[in-house]
Amino acid sequence: MNAGTPAARPILLVEDDAATAELERRILVRDGRAVRTTDRAQEAVSILQKEPILAVILDYRLKDGQAWPVLEAAQAVRPRVPVIVVTAMGDERVAAEAIHRGATDYLIKSGDFSSQLPPAVERALRIAEAEHVNARLASIVEYSQDAIIGATLDGLLLSWNRGAQKIFGLAESEAVGTSVARLFDPEGRASYSGLQEQGRHGGEPASFETTGTSKDGRRIDLRVSLSVIRDPEGKPDGLSIIIRDITDLKRMQEVVLRTQSLAAMGEMAATVAHEVKNPLAAISGPLQILSDDLKPGDSRKELMQEIIGQVRRLDATVRGLLAFAKPYVPRKQILVLRELVDRVARLMADHGSGKGIRITVEQGEGLSLAADPVLLEQVLWNLFLNAAESMKSGGVIRAILRDVPGALEAQITDSGSGIPAEILPRIFDPFVTTKSSGTGLGLPLCRKIIQAHGGTIEISSTVGQGTTVLIRLPRT
Repeated sequence: MNAGTPAARPILLVEDDAATAELERRILVRDGRAVRTTDRAQEAVSILQKEPILAVILDYRLKDGQAWPVLEAAQAVRPRVPVIVVTAMGDERVAAEAIHRGATDYLIKSGDFSSQLPPAVERALRIAEAEHVNARLASIVEYSQDAIIGATLDGLLLSWNRGAQKIFGLAESEAVGTSVARLFDPEGRASYSGLQEQGRHGGEPASFETTGTSKDGRRIDLRVSLSVIRDPEGKPDGLSIIIRDITDLKRMQEVVLRTQSLAAMGEMAATVAHEVKNPLAAISGPLQILSDDLKPGDSRKELMQEIIGQVRRLDATVRGLLAFAKPYVPRKQILVLRELVDRVARLMADHGSGKGIRITVEQGEGLSLAADPVLLEQVLWNLFLNAAESMKSGGVIRAILRDVPGALEAQITDSGSGIPAEILPRIFDPFVTTKSSGTGLGLPLCRKIIQAHGGTIEISSTVGQGTTVLIRLPRT
């Protein structure tokens, strides 16, 4: 049997009177206990520091001094070892001091001492076990990543663990005594108030999801579970509230749903594109022939050109759908980022949309990474084109290249019309566009290419002030 298990650990008997020590030893052995004995405080302290001990029966007066160093050593062990102080002196002051110093119990060596000792030991062990369990529960509550808090039935905070402090950014002194409702948004407060009222009348535990705001203003998604604490008579006496920060979980769920939606859209797009592309080619060719047969100045020729233009636009959308539907597997090679950006900037300067636009490329000399130059050029072209088309009266596009820990950044900023706030959260969704002639597939394709490289792309924008695109790419 393991010497560390309770059944194998001995009781340490610290008694300087040999006859009394033998009597106590026999009582304990008869009760099925293993016993370790010593008559000196110093040796008892050494034993407690080196050996696993179940409990200590400690004489008040010992040959080498008082019992208190032994009591302190027993309390220093974790979990602490229960101590029963025994003495021939029936002095209440000794008993009070022993309990004050942390003794579990106190016994007087009287005529019925032999019958009192076994139940006293059993009682001390049960108290020690209860303390150990309570300490473990308190530790679980205190160090939980969830907010585990207690409140009155009226909703005033009584306790505040480390998880609550981490989630809300509030110290215990800032939270205790305030209302639980302050932690939630208005809708959450209504849900909490309803459950709180149920709790006041002994209702069953319940939970709800809501949002809250941390001390620094960060929005938090929360799952709140509320249950009733009852007194010994079973009457509602308080509230136990567990709050979990599910912000990251919510984001992951949104990503999964978005991925599933985009995958389904990609499959549908591929099917539709293949079905539409051939008829478009069959329409476009004859239309061009008919247009060529019309004489210059014929009003029908202008109408025919408009129809051909719309067919080409539809064909561009179909090609975009096919590009969006296919998976991207970058063919990586080592390239210098600044050289690639400079080349795309020169191409944009020669393009019709680049007239009146000045492009500056700043920093980034010598920064290299492993990437697909064709795909990255496609991304940069799309971003420069979007920026140029948002500045109808001309302006400046700034490309700033940076070396950041583990990655390279490319920040592209324009001074154009900006993106409306209601569109910005959906700007990477297919077919969402601010341009009358756009297909709404350019930015989704850009993000798909960047993600295929293991990178990220973010967009911030203010209407009337311009847009900033931030791309972060790993070096490998």
